[in-house]
Amino acid sequence: MIGIAAGRGRDRVAVEFDPLDGARITSLMAAGREWLAPSPPRDPAGDFTGSGTGGWDEVVPTVAACTMADGTRLPDHGDAWRLEWTVVSSGPSTSTAEVVLRSVPLQFARTLTVEAGRLRAEYVATATGADGVPLLWSAHPLFAAPPGTRIVTGEPEPQLMGEFPEAGPPVAWPDGGGIDGVDGALKAFTAGQDRARIEHADGQGLTLRWDADALPHLGLFWDTGVFADQPVVAIEPTTARRDAASAVVDELPVVLPGHPLRWWLELSVDEPAA
Repeated sequence: MIGIAAGRGRDRVAVEFDPLDGARITSLMAAGREWLAPSPPRDPAGDFTGSGTGGWDEVVPTVAACTMADGTRLPDHGDAWRLEWTVVSSGPSTSTAEVVLRSVPLQFARTLTVEAGRLRAEYVATATGADGVPLLWSAHPLFAAPPGTRIVTGEPEPQLMGEFPEAGPPVAWPDGGGIDGVDGALKAFTAGQDRARIEHADGQGLTLRWDADALPHLGLFWDTGVFADQPVVAIEPTTARRDAASAVVDELPVVLPGHPLRWWLELSVDEPAA
């Protein structure tokens, strides 16, 4: 397990990730709160949703298992989460890890950096073969969602297009974006956003910002216990408007040999209003 931290008191941010377990971020402590759902053990040979669902994974090169036009089979939630990552460098407040995927010729690197009240993640995708590789990447942080937790985006609330339990049709926002308005699980996509916020019942919030040029789509997820062991919500900036790479392959950015793609995310935590 690798740990990095910075700041003091309520401004302290501490992150832990496990390079042996797909570099899954298992803990994000900030402002005295653990933000992520627990990360139970899982089977890398199984399906992602049948394993210990929790923490924060890197999902690439697909979310839903699918078969590409050339016959390449992409596994459930990709294969970055199934593999051991190599820690390239690590210090008290920053760490870089990388992995070479098996399903497609792609190397994927992530640098985490913490400072007072903030976590920044920077990514680089590099083609390792002679051809370009379509890139479906999605952040996959599963945040603990006790009663009263809600997802907040811009005003007015953007239109949502359903992905689960049904893909395609528009869906309504849960009441106030809250976990209390969901019965079961709901996954939907929207676009045109560069930030979103998780807010707990006490008003404390975590705001996620991202590189909207590289990540033009946003997946939003509410689950009261269908896939995760406890209620969770997720803010998932992504390169795709669907979970299956095969459904949107012609729309995906392509990682060309010699031309890595780069993008970033940043999280900041605030205190409840007085």
